[in-house]
Amino acid sequence: DLAGFFDIPRSSRSQRERRVLVVEQGDIFSGLVVDSVLGMQYFATDSFKDSPDGVPENVRPFVSGGYERNEEVWKVFSAVDLLEELGAPAYKVASFEAVDLPLIRYVASTGKPMIISTGMADDEEIAEAAQAARDGGCTDFALLHCVSGYPAPAADYNLATIPDMARRWGVPVGLSDHTLDNTTAIASVALGASIIEKHFTLDRRGGGPDDSFSLEPTEFAQLCQGARTAWEAIGHIDYGRKSSEVGNVTFRRSLYFVKDLKAGEIVTADAIRSVRPGYGLPPKHTDAVIGKRVTRVVKANTPTSWEVLEEDQNA
Repeated sequence: DLAGFFDIPRSSRSQRERRVLVVEQGDIFSGLVVDSVLGMQYFATDSFKDSPDGVPENVRPFVSGGYERNEEVWKVFSAVDLLEELGAPAYKVASFEAVDLPLIRYVASTGKPMIISTGMADDEEIAEAAQAARDGGCTDFALLHCVSGYPAPAADYNLATIPDMARRWGVPVGLSDHTLDNTTAIASVALGASIIEKHFTLDRRGGGPDDSFSLEPTEFAQLCQGARTAWEAIGHIDYGRKSSEVGNVTFRRSLYFVKDLKAGEIVTADAIRSVRPGYGLPPKHTDAVIGKRVTRVVKANTPTSWEVLEEDQNA
């Protein structure tokens, strides 16, 4: 649950040119390190070791990238091994690490689900990454179509690639979207994207390296709603009349008598017209109605029906 994290007073400071955010206040979130560029979430090594009870349960769901780093807030360690100790339920391999096949195989060996972003990778490199995941033992992984531009123009995304990736590698495919609005991400849902990754910030004016092209909370909520709506709209192949249409059927065109006719008179072309509402015969029967005799008196502006027309003697 990240709600508590976002409620922490903004007294946190940035380290290393704002690449990492070190949370200094808060209870279970004290010591949390968030890399705003690569999207990694960790506990600083010292904080983890100093915790008498281990890692709080509600911190475990963080999905993290497994990268070994050596900065002020960390000691040299194997990030994947540490994340295993933290109980990470899944791993995300960023685009910049998609060519690190040994890393992908090592992450795969954990048996955890994996997401591999494919920015800058060509089809051969994507195939190698997918194969490395399988060789390492991962049976549950997804690929993210990505353009590693920050921001990236929508025209560069070529969303038609998404269904092709799904066909080629037989895994769920999503979108890592670095465009400046939600249009590309929502459109990707219609082409089969099952995961959407988007940069998020509390304040686009915050000065961080990715703040300027990240979504603020209101925009993020709009993305979630738009993606759900797009997913619902895809549906399935269905040519039947929908429940929302039933009440509007009567507003379609149909054939009406526009002249008074006596019983036995022949219906001529000028005696009927296609108008609204739809209580008469469908206009497709125009040729069949013309030339028939009416079996009783009909008044102008009444709907046509087979009941007032003589049966075809040759039927």
